[in-house]
Amino acid sequence: MWTHSNSTLPCVCDPTSVDGHRYVQWMGTYFSDCVYTPTDKVSFYSGLISIVAYCVALVPQLIKNYQRKTIDGLSAGLVLLWTFGDLCNLLGSTLTNQLPTQQLTATFFLLTDLALALQYLWYGFLYRRLRRAGYLLLPTSESQATLGSAGSPAVSFYGSTTVGGDGRHAGSALSVAGRDDGEEVDVDADVDVDADGRGTGVDDGKVVRGKTTLSRSGSAAASSGSTITVTAVAVAVAGLVAASATPGAQARNLQIFELVQVQVASLCNARLPVAEWQEAFGSVMAWCCGFLYFTSRIPQVYENYKRQSVKGLSLLLFLMTIVGNVSYAGSVIFRFPPIDGHFYASTLPYLIGSVGVFAFDATIFVQAAIYGGL
Repeated sequence: MWTHSNSTLPCVCDPTSVDGHRYVQWMGTYFSDCVYTPTDKVSFYSGLISIVAYCVALVPQLIKNYQRKTIDGLSAGLVLLWTFGDLCNLLGSTLTNQLPTQQLTATFFLLTDLALALQYLWYGFLYRRLRRAGYLLLPTSESQATLGSAGSPAVSFYGSTTVGGDGRHAGSALSVAGRDDGEEVDVDADVDVDADGRGTGVDDGKVVRGKTTLSRSGSAAASSGSTITVTAVAVAVAGLVAASATPGAQARNLQIFELVQVQVASLCNARLPVAEWQEAFGSVMAWCCGFLYFTSRIPQVYENYKRQSVKGLSLLLFLMTIVGNVSYAGSVIFRFPPIDGHFYASTLPYLIGSVGVFAFDATIFVQAAIYGGL
């Protein structure tokens, strides 16, 4: 749980003004940051935008995986590199006693990564085995549809009938009952489903396991739902970040799960000294994080090329990471940080990890355009 000190004194910034601009009290009080000039404010707001964008980036992919009941198309390398990158980010920000908001968002990043990793384990291995063994069935209202005219074989869907962006659903197996001899065959057939839940594609009442094709209206509804969810999560994250920064010196005494604690300081942007080994290890973690972020897209780009498709990927994921990375870069550049040892140890690696991946994110969108995924 989070705990706070009892101090209610407002913090101060030293100096109190820069180039005739006095520090903004509420930014120092709530976010432990001394903001003076207009460019400082641009940097501050860019940082807030990056936090919100990063926090909601994985939500569209989590929703898409849940709707499709499969992780086909998502590279395991991307998931692993992102997870270890965010783990290094959390360790580095904690050991070097960074801002409470940095530690909070790093924790949130890691939790969403773990959720994605659990989805990969569930839908990639356990779900398929349990479904094929007959232990997993969807509710009747969601899983059954009737094909053909009256008396035609009944179709039972094992998996989600929600489609991806290209209007087709991959990985959904269906069984058709109705043949007296119980003959069963496995085919890579597509079964067209009409708006009223009826369709064609079953021959002689054989049991068919294949794919379903739904109308694009289902895809549009799923996309609209994902957009609404992302917006709602973005608002919630923004509120959480604001709520986590409590008035006065309390903003610098945030404790996360009773493991991560930022001590009270009289100055808004004060940091208690850390041991040399913490500083050194935190710098190593920062560089590991930057390297892992930078290389994280490579497995996904290769996976798309190998499959000649971006099916299964939520492009909103990469769009939001682009927004977050550009905003983060702006928050660093507009603050005009001094090029010193601290910059090379803790700022440059994150800057490389955010700006450097832009080419790979752009490549994924180019692949989507080539493979018909836009």
